[in-house]
Amino acid sequence: MEKEVLNISATGQKIIDSYLNMSIAGKVITCPYYTNLKKERAALKVFLGKGSAQEIINETKFLSQKENIDLARFSEERLYRFMVENNLGIDCSGLTIHILKAAYKEKSINLFKKIKVVSFLKNPWRWLVSQLRPIENISVRILADGKNSFLLKSLNDALPNDLLIRTNLRHVYLITKTEKENGIIKKISFVHAPRPKRPDYFGPGIFQKTVILKNNSLKELGEKINDEVIVKRLKF
Repeated sequence: MEKEVLNISATGQKIIDSYLNMSIAGKVITCPYYTNLKKERAALKVFLGKGSAQEIINETKFLSQKENIDLARFSEERLYRFMVENNLGIDCSGLTIHILKAAYKEKSINLFKKIKVVSFLKNPWRWLVSQLRPIENISVRILADGKNSFLLKSLNDALPNDLLIRTNLRHVYLITKTEKENGIIKKISFVHAPRPKRPDYFGPGIFQKTVILKNNSLKELGEKINDEVIVKRLKF
């Protein structure tokens, strides 16, 4: 039996690990989920669900000092609550972009200069804002746009760094590993930051998962992750 295992780059995995293992006040936690539902535009990216893991850690510590709060006395759940209540966490597109930015940097590609948000001629002001604040302006819809990615006809063509995008364009999973037997994908791994289904959820915001496939189809994958997705690849 011929096996082929492909993994996301070590640099990309390092970014994933930085969110999965955040060291704060003597605790190691997984980054909470947060997204900018209020559509704030002037805030720093760390308050918009787009910050790096270190930026989120630094801001958590800064706010606790500002409010004279001893985080070391918090339980993990209370620490999560404190972070979410202060708009600190990561959303699905923010997580994906930080990982891909690092992975593409290995190829000497500046991802922010490649992704097209809006044309200068169509909207000069938004184009300027997207150049100055790129990560805040890259959503799932932007990643899925035909200017930036193309559709793969078969799940079997998927590779690490490819995107599993919900068909309503409101969520993205980043493929991190594929395992083939005799040329057929049997296992596929991904990382994502899903929006919590409960408003009182203050647990981990990022999840890694491996799905075992029998039929090697998007339908089967969708059934196993309880989602309907397409698979796309960035054009660069």
